[in-house]
Amino acid sequence: MIEEPSSSTLIEQESLHNTVQNKADSFTTLVKPGKNWRRSLRSMAVLQASSADPDLARAWEHLKQFQANYKRKTIGLRVSVIPPDISKKIQEMRYIREELHNQSGLQVTFLNNHGTDQDLSLVVDPRERVLHMCSQVEPLPLTECFTESRLACCKKIGEGVYGEVFMTRPNPTSLEDATVLKIMPIEGDFDGKYHQDLLQLWDQCHEEKGSENDRPDVFPDEQLYIVLEFGHCENDLESYIFNTARDAKTVFLQIAYSLAVAEQQCEFEHRDLHWGNILVASTRQSKFSFKVDSETYTLKTHGLKATVIDFTLSRLKTKHCVVYNNLALDPSLFTAEGDYQFEIYRQMKKANENEWETFTPYTNVLWLHYLLDKMLTECYYKNSKSKIHTKHRAELAQLKEMMLGYESATHFVLSRELEYIP
Repeated sequence: MIEEPSSSTLIEQESLHNTVQNKADSFTTLVKPGKNWRRSLRSMAVLQASSADPDLARAWEHLKQFQANYKRKTIGLRVSVIPPDISKKIQEMRYIREELHNQSGLQVTFLNNHGTDQDLSLVVDPRERVLHMCSQVEPLPLTECFTESRLACCKKIGEGVYGEVFMTRPNPTSLEDATVLKIMPIEGDFDGKYHQDLLQLWDQCHEEKGSENDRPDVFPDEQLYIVLEFGHCENDLESYIFNTARDAKTVFLQIAYSLAVAEQQCEFEHRDLHWGNILVASTRQSKFSFKVDSETYTLKTHGLKATVIDFTLSRLKTKHCVVYNNLALDPSLFTAEGDYQFEIYRQMKKANENEWETFTPYTNVLWLHYLLDKMLTECYYKNSKSKIHTKHRAELAQLKEMMLGYESATHFVLSRELEYIP
């Protein structure tokens, strides 16, 4: 005999279902801009899946309540304290979340000497390619990357949907020569656990700032990771405070000229150049040089250096292949509202007719227009009442009015050099 659920239980489940459904609906119309959009879409997918399954909804709410009541450094105990049925549903949600990552998958089209598709059976295994690029024959333990000297002055400084970000520096009182290491879990076999010191640094960061990621000890001992090492570049454009609009224009021009070089060298499109993907740092170099159409052009730095990051959605062509992310597989990206950033995704889709393998450099123009809009409406300036700020702000506004008329970043750069556009 099967016991019928009580009316109060049914009401409770229906209320919970409606709560989660309302949350899911809100995510379909309003997504966090900047570098948080992927996390927002991931949460939306989990909530939408939960709305169709009351048990999954219950698991979702249970997990959120559990995380609110316990410090994250004890989260590893959750398997032993969460009921088995709830634990199973949590694993289902984690699977759904990971599936969202795979929906807009990386695509590689290999080419022969005539630029046509090549037999994929002739292509070296991707794992072997990565090892070759790293001058390795097999994976290394994490201790090879995080030596005792590096761990002596190391801290977690951020996170992404795909991994954890740590900074290490030789001098604890200076950011000079600091490096940033991003650890991303991937498939494969690995002989060793996530470094205990890194887990402690993760806990410290979580207690200070919070985290939306799982504590890395959730990964199995045989987990394989890729570690990316970068120079430290201070702040992203979203949080950077300029002195005047002249500095903002300096950063903008460095980005535009860099895109022009990349367009010519490898048919490059960034496709996600929001202000969270531009880092601004001080530099001692007085000028940077860029070679476009066999001509070398020089820009004054005014003490600033711009760095473009995060090529997850980017497209480029090498001698042997075209690498791109097929965004046609992720239609939710084009439905988000709440910031000009999301309109750019739709305009990209319109420009390339949803064919993401094709080289469409106008997408770079769209992002340059977006950056000008941010610099004019949302960036911060210390000396916003100065004459030099007023002058260069007017020039930024002029550039914004003209930008969408260019065909590519290359077209903009060459036109600027020939016509002396500010």
